Amino acid sequence: MVAAVGELARYLVGEDPLRIEHHWQVLTKGGFYRGGPVLSSAVAGLDQALWDIAGKARGVPVHELLGGPVRESARVYAWIGGDEPAHVAEEASAQVEAGFSAVKMNGSAQLEALGPPAATREIARRVEAVRNAIGEERDVVVDFHGRMSKGMARRALQALEPYHPLFVEEAVRPEFSRDLRTLVESTSIPLATGERLFSRWDFRDVLSTGIAVAQPDPSHAGGISEARRIAVMAEAWDVALAPHCPLGPVALAPSAPACR
Repeated sequence: MVAAVGELARYLVGEDPLRIEHHWQVLTKGGFYRGGPVLSSAVAGLDQALWDIAGKARGVPVHELLGGPVRESARVYAWIGGDEPAHVAEEASAQVEAGFSAVKMNGSAQLEALGPPAATREIARRVEAVRNAIGEERDVVVDFHGRMSKGMARRALQALEPYHPLFVEEAVRPEFSRDLRTLVESTSIPLATGERLFSRWDFRDVLSTGIAVAQPDPSHAGGISEARRIAVMAEAWDVALAPHCPLGPVALAPSAPACR
């Protein structure tokens, strides 16, 4: 990605930095090979830098350039792990004490394509432990991280329904995203996906499957420019937006305009 940034930046040197949309189109469509995690992440970094320059040039935060704030705050959740389930209830309680109203956890460690009944019960037990620790007034998000086959995910979702997760994330790997409709129709739990989708074209077929939450990562999915376009598409399908970011404070900052 560093090499890709260097190659793409050669085009930008000497150009007007305020022509953000023009530059985005050139950087994403001017080459023979397009998209994917490396090129999209490189474009994302450059796009975020251009928006930062534009905000500084005009003396306003980026969200003002995008139409102004639509809310004064955004709800967040805290990560509590979960690969090793021994301490998830304790970690959840600690985050509640810290003031969080929701926590997020791994649903499982690595799994077989179709595990035995004990594997499904173990997934349910760890989520049950967190639900008991945080009560019914708070939320738990369960991340499958694409570790399950469609068959195993269907079993796990059914087992988790009594604990009412806020949503389940990445129920299947991104290459099977178009098959999410079968899982949506098999469960009452809202499903979320998107951290490994890198453009509005990747999201195009996913939004129509019935997912509840789209999770583009502005540091991978083409930057602030493309994350905003994905958000507009999601609204047309009644899909909520939760910008994804596990990368640190610099990467987190561009997520804020998408929330606002």
